[in-house]
Amino acid sequence: MKMIHCGDIHLESPLSTNFDHATALKRRNELLVSFIKMVKYAADNRMSAILIAGDIFDTPDVSRETLAIVMACIMKNPEITFIYLPGNHEKDVLLRAFSEMPANLKVFSAEQKMFVVENVVVAHADRPEELPTLYPGDMNIVMYHGEMDDARIRAWAGRNINYMALGHYHSYSEGVIDPRGVYCYSGCLEGRGFDECGPKGFVVLDFENNTLNRYFVPSAVRTIHEVIIDVTGLGGIEKIDEEIEKRVDELSREDMLKIVLKGSYLAGDSINTGFLQQRYNSMFFAVRVDASGIRLDMPEKDYRFDKSLKGEFIRQVMVSHDLSEAQKQMVVDMGLRALAGERL
Repeated sequence: MKMIHCGDIHLESPLSTNFDHATALKRRNELLVSFIKMVKYAADNRMSAILIAGDIFDTPDVSRETLAIVMACIMKNPEITFIYLPGNHEKDVLLRAFSEMPANLKVFSAEQKMFVVENVVVAHADRPEELPTLYPGDMNIVMYHGEMDDARIRAWAGRNINYMALGHYHSYSEGVIDPRGVYCYSGCLEGRGFDECGPKGFVVLDFENNTLNRYFVPSAVRTIHEVIIDVTGLGGIEKIDEEIEKRVDELSREDMLKIVLKGSYLAGDSINTGFLQQRYNSMFFAVRVDASGIRLDMPEKDYRFDKSLKGEFIRQVMVSHDLSEAQKQMVVDMGLRALAGERL
């Protein structure tokens, strides 16, 4: 028997923070496409259940069209049991959508904390002490939407848990509860912003001979790749661009790219992030350049006797009594980038 563990799908997320209107609309539709693809994967591979560890939706105000598609995915696959733990974003949207609850949709509530799929027990509790009794001879899964720190791991230990199907964090990760059990965040199906880089997908649980095996299945329509460039000693935008170009050479142009600049640069170096943004926007679906981690290195010899506008600007800032050292560096940094023609 096999199951899928997924979560944090966040259908109808606005995505307006990271993308323009047209791009955000396309990405919202791609979130829905990813959900449909996952259900089809489950059907094609004869999965017994899909465990949804919270936040199918990003909001309680879901459009009729999106609800209709999600409902159709459930009703058209009666051989798959959908076990749903409501998250902190959606309230009871899915429950209210159905005039009559389909037999293959199981929703955890204050009254219903356990379901059985074939020979596997699937339970839920917000706190370990509220967990229904799990027996050592059973294969036991616990679904939980929230954080697992060291104290919580210790609290869940010793309760005959084989696998904790977690939601809330948007990247895949796993850890050990006790000698018997593990916990796992499946992550989200699609990265919704440039803080959600890397592979996204779901986890397949494979039960055979009272043994549980698991593996991660990447399934995103588009991946957000992060490229980190240390600008120290590179000497300006041309070399930075060369380094980025080498790093992105084998990436799909249908994906998204986050360029992170770090390190220090000299006053004579050109750090034109606007150029990088425009250049790589033309190559990828969407791009963000993050230059918050770079700093200006200003040896006094580089500006003390410089008779240019740049040198005079730096000298005036550096003799100011109204600015801290950190503020002086920030003002010089912004000023030099403006003088280089960069849009700030």
